[in-house]
Amino acid sequence: MRYFIIAVFQFSVLGALCPVTFAHHMMALSEEDADMDGLTVEMEGRYGTDPVRSDTDGDGYLDGDEVGHGYDPSRAGSARLAKRITVDLSEQRLWYAYGDWGVQGSFLISSGKRRTPTPIGTFAIQAKRPVVLYRGADYYYPNTKWNLQFLPHYYIHGAWWHNNFGSPMSHGCVNAPYGEMKRLYAFADAGTEIVIRP
Repeated sequence: MRYFIIAVFQFSVLGALCPVTFAHHMMALSEEDADMDGLTVEMEGRYGTDPVRSDTDGDGYLDGDEVGHGYDPSRAGSARLAKRITVDLSEQRLWYAYGDWGVQGSFLISSGKRRTPTPIGTFAIQAKRPVVLYRGADYYYPNTKWNLQFLPHYYIHGAWWHNNFGSPMSHGCVNAPYGEMKRLYAFADAGTEIVIRP
């Protein structure tokens, strides 16, 4: 059984945080969210949900809440949306999402340098490794946390040795800030799809 707890707050004149009751109307993303379920009309089309019913599958949960927690809003029960990680090398940015629209996070990365490029294509996480030692002729990075292997010798992983995210810096792996990588590592599973585009 799934449980979602939704709390909506507003600031009072004195600056105190106060709960707002019956604030469903505040959850709408925009005027394009006709049923006020947290999904725009465009998103409703992608997920196959009804743009005028806030709970398409009739299971008691708003469609937008289901997407935000990884459930398929068009089917009652425990059907999950596929997880996906997308890396855009031209933008030096990574996104991770449930399905095509349920974005859970996005952050700057550092991909491979010109002489040591990051592979392009569609992959799957082969293994999750909490700590890895990376070493080569010109680098030695022990105790590197949050490692998602997508090819032999290629990972998305935390990088503690630089803070130059947004610029290519690596020997082919995808470097990420530790705080962001910890969340991505918790989100991802073995088999999660990774799309790396130029």
